[in-house]
Amino acid sequence: MALLSTPLVVFGIAFIISSMIYFIGGKISPKSHGSKEKYEPYACGQKIPAEKFSVLIGLFNYATVFMVVDVVAFILILSMGSPFVSPIKETFLLYCAILFASLAILLRG
Repeated sequence: MALLSTPLVVFGIAFIISSMIYFIGGKISPKSHGSKEKYEPYACGQKIPAEKFSVLIGLFNYATVFMVVDVVAFILILSMGSPFVSPIKETFLLYCAILFASLAILLRG
């Protein structure tokens, strides 16, 4: 019974179950035959002319900054028990250094 609770076995079982659900869903889902309406811009129930459709690049910069901050914070939280990362002061300084370096790279362009 202890063998079934190892992370590798649990991951394998979850992978097999999710793969089965994915393939069953693919078989029973309705199929589209590539209609032209599928590829037209659409927002809030109204069709949008292609020339009025614009993408805000600034939003992607904010999303990238958020991801960098979030991932670095998550990595630092997981490394708190590591003997290489000792006090919180050095960890906070490392976090700030990575944050400012990533902000400088993102806001440069």
